[in-house]
Amino acid sequence: MREMDLLFSEYVSDHLEHMSAEELRTLEAFLEETDVDIMNWILKRTESPCSGYNPILDTMRTLKNRHLNDN
Repeated sequence: MREMDLLFSEYVSDHLEHMSAEELRTLEAFLEETDVDIMNWILKRTESPCSGYNPILDTMRTLKNRHLNDN
């Protein structure tokens, strides 16, 4: 499984059932972005154009760091 797929899968399985309607709309918009853009935002190479993505990105950064530490 690709790294992005792993991060998305883990994020959704951990958060989906607890998300508000607004958070779900934000997640839906986030998932329409390109993998390249998202990975650049996660790695802080570029800044996300939407501040609403920041909670998602913060969590995905934590997940990515956790996976790096596990290896």
